Amino acid sequence: CGRDRDGRPNLYLDTYFRWMPCLTCRAWEDYLKRMCTIALDEGGFDGIMFDNVFDEPCYCKRCEQAFRAWLAKVPDLEDRIGIAYADDILLPQVDLEKLGRQEIKDPVVQAWVLWRCETMTGVMMRLRAHIKSVKPDAYVSGNPSPYRSRACHLRKSQDMTELADAFDFIVMQNADFPEVKGGRISTRARDLKFAQDRGQRIVALCDNVENIFSDREKKFILPMIEDVVFGGIPTDRTTLFPSPEPGFVNAEVWARRKPIHERFTAFARAHRAELGGETVHSVRILYPGRAVLLSEATQQGIAAAEEIFLRNRVPYGYLFSTPADPLSVPAGTEVVVVPGVTMLSDAQVDALVAYAQKGGKLVVTGDAGRCDEWNAQRRANPLVERVRGLANVVCRKAADRLPQAVLAWSKKVDAPVDGGRALMADLERVGWRAPVAFEGLPPWVFAEYRRLASGALAVHLVNYRPEEPVRGARVVAGAGGASNGSVTVETPFGADAAAKPLPATGELPAFVEYALVTIGANQ
Repeated sequence: CGRDRDGRPNLYLDTYFRWMPCLTCRAWEDYLKRMCTIALDEGGFDGIMFDNVFDEPCYCKRCEQAFRAWLAKVPDLEDRIGIAYADDILLPQVDLEKLGRQEIKDPVVQAWVLWRCETMTGVMMRLRAHIKSVKPDAYVSGNPSPYRSRACHLRKSQDMTELADAFDFIVMQNADFPEVKGGRISTRARDLKFAQDRGQRIVALCDNVENIFSDREKKFILPMIEDVVFGGIPTDRTTLFPSPEPGFVNAEVWARRKPIHERFTAFARAHRAELGGETVHSVRILYPGRAVLLSEATQQGIAAAEEIFLRNRVPYGYLFSTPADPLSVPAGTEVVVVPGVTMLSDAQVDALVAYAQKGGKLVVTGDAGRCDEWNAQRRANPLVERVRGLANVVCRKAADRLPQAVLAWSKKVDAPVDGGRALMADLERVGWRAPVAFEGLPPWVFAEYRRLASGALAVHLVNYRPEEPVRGARVVAGAGGASNGSVTVETPFGADAAAKPLPATGELPAFVEYALVTIGANQ
């Protein structure tokens, strides 16, 4: 088992009989491989699911030696950490709670963070390879908890831009029941969109709601709508109870909800094209995973851009950047946004500059590029200096801010300071236009856009405040890049679920949780 700084077993949730493993213990890893083989061969299972794919820092002698061995392979070690050899370096003893709110500048702590994440990814990739060698078509699943949480990832040895590759699909527990309270919009959209752009679908369980509150009971369908709209696997977590009933399903709750479940299922099956069409993510937020691990400023800049785009219904996605792949811009990307990403390597700066010099539209805010990949401040910002003056680039000195953005087991993200007007103006300045315009929608109505094989555009509108039905909103289908074809709207969970035609500029019918607007292709 893993050991804390005092040599005691690392406990899961301080439960004395749940010991967490030491990830560098190959005997433990080999034991798991034998268990997987038995399950697949003798048990006949379809696959393996690993719960709680995370680990607390271990301070055993084995980990100490493994960390030193990892450091010894770092090129120019003395230049990197100020010490020519790693033989006597100890595992850092840091306050992980504070670390999750700070810039990580200490080079040994930086190395320790990356080593822990690489160790976790290595273990899970080896387990995946073993499972596939035993049964090539076996599913490999895991529960690493939220995708978008720097504090969780630092504590739990996770880099989700790399760890996600170990799984065919993921169960992501979280405490973010979709709703609006105190001006904050609670949503799993960030996690779902992140997974979607990593090529995955996830089961995003709303945890801590088994004994659901009466106000949430009235809107229990919202998590399923959010799931299916943003590319997840729709699940009604709240019917499952730790109860003596067969299957852990509360029969009374299930019977009460069954008519709505059936209506939801009928809608999803009838609208496979609209729900499964090609995602329109014309605006991409640069997401350098390692920089997010080491820099709270980078995390906050990305969080601000996410919140602004969600509240303004911008069809955004993520542009992942790793040391091995600094920049691969997906087709359909119109603008790349670098929102206060203070840490960028020389290779990432070069890739962004090359993209802009070829005509790619770029928005850079705050001190993006001021520090290198080790969070060391440069004498001058190479990104801003090299793209300055290009007509297709906007550089704004001020970064967008949120009064508070805590991304953890549950996310507490406040409204943007200025409503996001500056960033929206930046998009307009580089020539970006929304694929379709809406008037009169409140900020708690989010949108996801899908392009159908016919060329039609499906716009999914999710109201996170269903206690206030949306009334009087208008669609302007001729705006931006939208087609001028026929417009229809459906409110499948309202009293009248039938599709209705609308003029190109027309008022949407009132809707409670959800509306689907479809704009036909040009004839």
